[in-house]
Amino acid sequence: MLALFKTENKDLSEWTLNFEEKLPVYASQLGIGSALLEDAINCSKAIRNAIIEAKIARLQSEKANEMIEASQQTNLPVLRGVIQKLKTSNSYTDIIGSDLQINGADVLAGTSNIKPVLSAEIQSEERILVHFTKRGFDGVNIYSRSHGESKWTKICYESNSPYVDNPIIRNGLQNREYYCKAVIDDIEIGKPSNMINVIHAY
Repeated sequence: MLALFKTENKDLSEWTLNFEEKLPVYASQLGIGSALLEDAINCSKAIRNAIIEAKIARLQSEKANEMIEASQQTNLPVLRGVIQKLKTSNSYTDIIGSDLQINGADVLAGTSNIKPVLSAEIQSEERILVHFTKRGFDGVNIYSRSHGESKWTKICYESNSPYVDNPIIRNGLQNREYYCKAVIDDIEIGKPSNMINVIHAY
């Protein structure tokens, strides 16, 4: 088993299945009592179930984002038309508009084109400040990776700029990349921000 316990969920899930199948075969030979055997198998199952539940949650989150964007594309143009018609009525007043919260140029601008802007500065040997714009959304999910890696890792949700990152410096050099996505009501919306590259050397 890799490094005592595997870090990749797929590998770990496969390992738990094998462990649960084979451990009872060797339990008596290795002096493992029934109580310890049951505990070990239950822990193994709990890990695999958590991996499955996390995968389902990710798929549901992605599906939720798709449903929100699809609904907005269908319904926002209709609502904009209704609002424009309301505003052309001779009986329309700013008081009515305020009460309906429809004052302004376009109160239903939508979220599909929201795109945060990201920047960064090196504050010290152990601190990188990741700045982001926040207009019309709750916060951002920030993703990072080492330069040259293909996989992005979500490092945080942040509602206030800047986010302080404390990267691990290896051999005096850290070359990291960042991007973020806007978040409203715990759902990622809009387009990914610009990607930034930070070379952090000491």
